[in-house]
Amino acid sequence: MNTYQEAMEVYNKLTSYDRQFVSPKEDSIYRYVIKDKAFIDITPYFNNKDMGYINIAVLMEFRRQGLTKVLIEKAKEDCKKLGVKSLVWKCKTTNTSSFRAALANGFNLVGRDGEQLILGMEI
Repeated sequence: MNTYQEAMEVYNKLTSYDRQFVSPKEDSIYRYVIKDKAFIDITPYFNNKDMGYINIAVLMEFRRQGLTKVLIEKAKEDCKKLGVKSLVWKCKTTNTSSFRAALANGFNLVGRDGEQLILGMEI
């Protein structure tokens, strides 16, 4: 697993707009960083270790290059070994880019929590 510091290096390069949606979590159960480009952190969803909550970021200049797919596929493979059975992706209703990225990577809309859309995937 990559380090929290490596994820923070990517986070610190995000725009202030993007930072409102994502940040690395020190207590993640899984982390993968594509150095200086992107990261994915997964934490238990509502303290349920069978469900992993995705926290993902790709720097603007590296978007639309398939990095989200790389991060999701790697996370699915590794998290399955850790006993995670499903992944949860949440995004604000106004964050259409995140919503489209989730759908494009195999997530399905499963609910809504106020201004948040909840998407899920079995792994």
